[in-house]
Amino acid sequence: MLICTDILPTVVNLFKRRVLTSHVCSRCGKYPEDAYHTQWSCKMSQFFWKCTYFIPRFNLAGGTFADVFEAVASMMSKADLERFACCVWSAWKLRNDSLHGKQIIQLDNMVENTMEMLAVFKSCEEQSKLPFISQQVHWLKPQVNTLILNCDGAVGCEQGSRG
Repeated sequence: MLICTDILPTVVNLFKRRVLTSHVCSRCGKYPEDAYHTQWSCKMSQFFWKCTYFIPRFNLAGGTFADVFEAVASMMSKADLERFACCVWSAWKLRNDSLHGKQIIQLDNMVENTMEMLAVFKSCEEQSKLPFISQQVHWLKPQVNTLILNCDGAVGCEQGSRG
């Protein structure tokens, strides 16, 4: 997960890169917005996590996001870890939607939508008849005056495609 490597564009990371002039979370206005705060300690995130069944099971006592994720993941089944990872993604989406002025759906509906998204993904994964092609990719430092483009992948159930 990219969030474990601390490269997400949190307010703290953008402040370090001199993109923003403040490192304070725009949602709560109180604390620096790093990955840990975004996911666990911001009041908005805490409301989201209370709608899941995960947080009452774990004592989140601080540290980095990677510390928390590693501790939580070590206590979970594969199925729970998949649900947890999708909730982490939804919490980040909630943060982005809030930051960019999008209307926020009810948090309990957001958790339900997250679980539906996982179910759709898993059904597509099971239906896919395409062979898996493994390819080693090595990162190379870009040449001067070049552009790097990172792309996400998707699975299309109806077409039986992915890309």
